[in-house]
Amino acid sequence: MTQLRAGISRKTITPPTGIHLMGYGNRIQGNVGAHDDLYVSTVAFYDGESYAAILTADHTFINSVLVKRIKAEVTATTPIERDAIFLCCSHTHAGPIGYADHESSPEALAYVDDLVGRCADSVTDALAELQTITLHAGTDRSQININRRELSDGGQIVIGENPEGLVDHEVQVVQLQGASGLPVANLVNYSCHPVVMGPLNRQVSADWVGAMRQGVEDAASGMCLFIQGTPGDINPRKMRWSEDSWDEVKEQGRDVAAAVVRACQQLTPVASGPLRARQQDVWLKLLPARPFDEAFRALVPGITSLEEYHTERQKAFPWHVELDHRDDATYSTVAVGTLRLGDWSLATMATEPFCETGLGIRDGSSAQMTFVSGYTNGCNSYLPVASAYESGGYEVETAPLFYKLPSAFSSESEATVRRAILELLRSD
Repeated sequence: MTQLRAGISRKTITPPTGIHLMGYGNRIQGNVGAHDDLYVSTVAFYDGESYAAILTADHTFINSVLVKRIKAEVTATTPIERDAIFLCCSHTHAGPIGYADHESSPEALAYVDDLVGRCADSVTDALAELQTITLHAGTDRSQININRRELSDGGQIVIGENPEGLVDHEVQVVQLQGASGLPVANLVNYSCHPVVMGPLNRQVSADWVGAMRQGVEDAASGMCLFIQGTPGDINPRKMRWSEDSWDEVKEQGRDVAAAVVRACQQLTPVASGPLRARQQDVWLKLLPARPFDEAFRALVPGITSLEEYHTERQKAFPWHVELDHRDDATYSTVAVGTLRLGDWSLATMATEPFCETGLGIRDGSSAQMTFVSGYTNGCNSYLPVASAYESGGYEVETAPLFYKLPSAFSSESEATVRRAILELLRSD
């Protein structure tokens, strides 16, 4: 059995007052302060030959351009290779911008530069804390989440509550134990949008994820690192969406924390093995671009052209998307990756995947436990399952416009991404 070593670190990444928050298209003012701090929490692994790092950031999403910058800094200053770096975002909708360019304010550029530096520093610090560890896994359940694709009385799919829809209540935990047997860290995987606080909120927050993490760290030894699951169609059950819903944030976070603590009380050993990290880009075909229509006007009232739409959206929602035009079609890329440490594996994708995708990848993995995570190493719109295209809804029709895509991914895209990830997992 391979002897693993791991190190942990945490850096604060709370933005200054005034930096825009992401997650809601109609919230165009800057933040008014922080309700709770945001962090990047990092675990670095070493198996005697190879290194890997998982960074878990309290961010809505971090653009692939910044991910490349972070990876470049890490590979320049550490022995970790590019394809062994995984930057996972919690997807809190009270998190700051994850991109800025020459058209952004000096304050936004400064924050982004600081974010890149702190993420890279967190890896360096984690490597400095390497110690011998063993892996232990456990599961429990939390029912704060519910499928959100509700069929309205008018026959339209809206964001609401669908009690009959697919949902994954399982809370997965991998605990890293030191040579003394005491916990060094608890890695947590669960699928639920961190949107307890709605668009009226202008305070920085990790949402329910922050309350969960605090609850775990209050009740158990070791740092808690949250790896978001596949909640593209999953929301919390309780979303009052007032300016003061912090009681619900705490309540739902503590519910998941209690499940984590219960999982930690019934752990079983996980066989360690050689570290295997793989990443690749998958190019996906887009549907035909939609013309300038009422959808664009609804997102930015008063505009008269597609060019004006992009200009106005970029001010509050700075973003970069990579497109390739070929074969009379347009394509965009999604980064996928896998990390295998013996009988525990991590599967990632740079998109917002549906619950069905996560369950399918877990079922197809040969590992004892597999974390499946979206919002990792970038994020490039939603990845609806094929059946969602028949009914439509926000994830298919509107969300791609926020991501600067001309249209949604084609209906076969989810199957393409799932197949690519399973091939990477099976190659181990």
